Amino acid sequence: EKGIKYTYDHLRKYHDAVLKCSEYSPYNYALPSTYKKEMKPYLTNLKKELAKAKSEGKVAEQDADPICFSLFEQICIWAVMSGQIFVWVFLVLQWNLMARASNVDSISFSNFWSKNDTILFK
Repeated sequence: EKGIKYTYDHLRKYHDAVLKCSEYSPYNYALPSTYKKEMKPYLTNLKKELAKAKSEGKVAEQDADPICFSLFEQICIWAVMSGQIFVWVFLVLQWNLMARASNVDSISFSNFWSKNDTILFK
């Protein structure tokens, strides 16, 4: 809708994806050395602009588009078949925590413990 903006976190994820893809690119595409330096003031300003837009009710609160189960399943299959176990674990945790409105960005081993034959998460 015209005039509606995404949240800062939604847009920051694109920046994070660019950084991660440049680190792990099989083609060794390196970002210019000035990328991080030039992006910092942009992201800082963007955060301020979006805070103002949010106070005016012009920010879409949905941070990400949902994926259907069949896509989730295909990504999990790809992750296991290609040896991307961290991707598989991240996806399964995120999928199972969605009902609790949690994000796995801040998960650490201290959040897990076992009880009988299950893994608990707090």
